[in-house]
Amino acid sequence: MRISICIPTYNRAATLAKAIASAQAQTHADIEIVVVDNHSDDGTEAMVRRARKLPYDKVVQQDLESPWRVKDHSFDAVVMVGVMEYIIHPAILFRRVHSKLVDGGLFGLTVPQKSKWYTDSKLKSYRRNEIVPVIFKAGFNIEFSETALGFEDAGEKVLYWNYLLRKTSPP
Repeated sequence: MRISICIPTYNRAATLAKAIASAQAQTHADIEIVVVDNHSDDGTEAMVRRARKLPYDKVVQQDLESPWRVKDHSFDAVVMVGVMEYIIHPAILFRRVHSKLVDGGLFGLTVPQKSKWYTDSKLKSYRRNEIVPVIFKAGFNIEFSETALGFEDAGEKVLYWNYLLRKTSPP
């Protein structure tokens, strides 16, 4: 089973090396690391170039707007944590993931719940009734979902939905 580890980043070159090293330390045999970078200007690209020179199968840098540089129907599972905050059109992301998964493949995803913190930060967040129809329309069933505490900031609890989705039909 091939696993793609997606590391979202924007101007986080200082912490990216640790994230890539953590992904590279996984023991599963067939892992691809995809750094999802939305046009950072702090040296992130140079950090990814250095990571590609390490003795590891594959490190791909991918921005959010471009088509993905991986083959269709090539993954059994995709996990994305910390990506949805930067996605303007989640339907496009879900369709791209759908095309990369084998039939019956799994998609693990965290989705930030709509909150004042996200609104003030100018990052995307969603109500359940906004995101669930997009999930179904993209050809996924919800296998599991739960609400979890993401973090607290100035006394405000920022919550996430954790989803495990299964590819069921063409979008």
